[in-house]
Amino acid sequence: MAVPEAFLSAKRLGNVPGADVDVVCLEPGRDIRSDGSLDDYVIRRFGQIERLQAPLPLRTLAGRNTSVIVQTPGFYQVLNRRILSDALKLVQRRRYEALTTWSQWHPVHLVGLALKKSFPSLPWIAHFSDPWVDNPFAKYGPVRRAYNRHLEHRVYDAADIVSVPSQETVDLVFVGPRARYREKVVEIPHAFDAGLYPDAAPPKNGKLVFRSLGAFYGPRSPEPVFRALKLLRPGGILLTCSCSYNVSEAQFLDVLHAAAADARVTATLVEKRTQARDHPILVGVPETYYLKCVVLKRR
Repeated sequence: MAVPEAFLSAKRLGNVPGADVDVVCLEPGRDIRSDGSLDDYVIRRFGQIERLQAPLPLRTLAGRNTSVIVQTPGFYQVLNRRILSDALKLVQRRRYEALTTWSQWHPVHLVGLALKKSFPSLPWIAHFSDPWVDNPFAKYGPVRRAYNRHLEHRVYDAADIVSVPSQETVDLVFVGPRARYREKVVEIPHAFDAGLYPDAAPPKNGKLVFRSLGAFYGPRSPEPVFRALKLLRPGGILLTCSCSYNVSEAQFLDVLHAAAADARVTATLVEKRTQARDHPILVGVPETYYLKCVVLKRR
């Protein structure tokens, strides 16, 4: 389980009223530089936590080149046998009411598949934080695509519930031959725990306007920013974001500068933000700095 996914699962599974949740996950290891500010939060919300140490070569590669893991969903599949062994020990010792597998990374669902075969009456929820084969940013050749599609369908067939965080994921993935799985798909947005964040002060004067620009699953273009600045009244606020690590902060600001010049307006930078603490930015791993959020004010 990736570090950000541990935070997300703690917020969702760890806050289910009356539920005791035990976890089998991968230990990030020393080679992955992470933000540990929410570790106590995660630990308090789970019961027993079984952490598995990945082999040194695997940890080293993960620490130096995260993109290798992102582009190869089967990268961690070599650890599934150890994960399954620990999970079986837990299931045999305790009487559980449900099993949940959580990805990224997707091969962990094959552990759920094996557990479901051994315990067919145990309800299984397979959660996908991102699409498996249909992820628009995954790079597959025809052979790897066919192989991962086969594994994906096996998981969909066996799982009792398939959980995804957005309706966009449902519309992207469960179409055509996979539409038959829609009856077992549920949309549960990533949980928000208000206790993690201070109360936001209301705006002192006037209204605060938020605009959502672009489309995650469609072609990307800065044109919406250009149009928004032209439509914005003097004193108006524009909030715009880029959720791709391929666009650096400097490139994003260059686009906004070009948009202001195109609209023939003067815009001041009010604030810059990035992703929440549960998605830490790892120093030296640019792929983790994906969300750039800028608040502009037209003068």
